[in-house]
Amino acid sequence: HSMTPIPAASSGSAGATAALIAGSNAATGFLSDVWLLPTSGLSGDGAAPAWTQLQPSPALPPRAGHTATLISGAGATFPALLVAGGRNVVDVLADSWILVASGDPSAGPEDWTWTWRQVSDAGFKGLVNHVATAVTLRPSGGAVRGR
Repeated sequence: HSMTPIPAASSGSAGATAALIAGSNAATGFLSDVWLLPTSGLSGDGAAPAWTQLQPSPALPPRAGHTATLISGAGATFPALLVAGGRNVVDVLADSWILVASGDPSAGPEDWTWTWRQVSDAGFKGLVNHVATAVTLRPSGGAVRGR
């Protein structure tokens, strides 16, 4: 699995949310699942947060060993998450996908509609045959987090 933060879409919605995307396990093999965990309850105040499974359409091709990173945030109405590369039971994958949200910005991420969009692989094939790192940049160009 890859985990990346999702900021609140607007001042009307709750705080940030963590997204857990795809991966593998011994029982079911390679996965294409997406899970959200609100981080607002992690401070110990109130009820513990709970995981929510999303059902984006179409489904991401199952994979593990991929990179996931937030590619929009400040100033954007909704977040977008980029997933690149990884592997499945047969191949090293050289594709990339963006998970985009839509809906009511004042609602939480678990209530938005999520859709996977495949990115054109022109110029990208072959670049993911290695361990990858993703970095999110501030609008001014400074790095704020890496994976």
